[in-house]
Amino acid sequence: MKKYQAHKSSLFLMELIIAIVFFALASSVCLQLFVKSHLLSRQTKELNTAVNLCSSAAESIRQCEGSEEVLRELMPQLTVSQEKPLLAYYDEEFQACSPGDADYILEILLDTGETMVSAEVSLMAEASKEIIYELPVKVHLPYTWKGGD
Repeated sequence: MKKYQAHKSSLFLMELIIAIVFFALASSVCLQLFVKSHLLSRQTKELNTAVNLCSSAAESIRQCEGSEEVLRELMPQLTVSQEKPLLAYYDEEFQACSPGDADYILEILLDTGETMVSAEVSLMAEASKEIIYELPVKVHLPYTWKGGD
């Protein structure tokens, strides 16, 4: 009688171990899916914000028709420097911040000609220097008559 009881309890123990292993594997797969979905959500938020910031900068460039002074008035977060690219710094919540606290950099390369303004607006991650989004901008300046009457 004792042998039968020992055999029955070892079978139950084996079933219990198999069930625990199955649920451990299932929970590890679910945890990986949750981590991937969180990363995907974060990347999507980052890309959406980058598109919005670059589009806003492009519209400001179109509005000011290539004038850096007017552009700096429209976008007060741009740093005032003698460098050719105009830079704006943002923290992890995409709030304007100082260069030392920046997680993201908005860069505007402005090229003003007589009849057209060309610009390249890009947002990059500070840590990896990876460009998240970039947007070319071309603005035709209004025709001005340079002749006599």
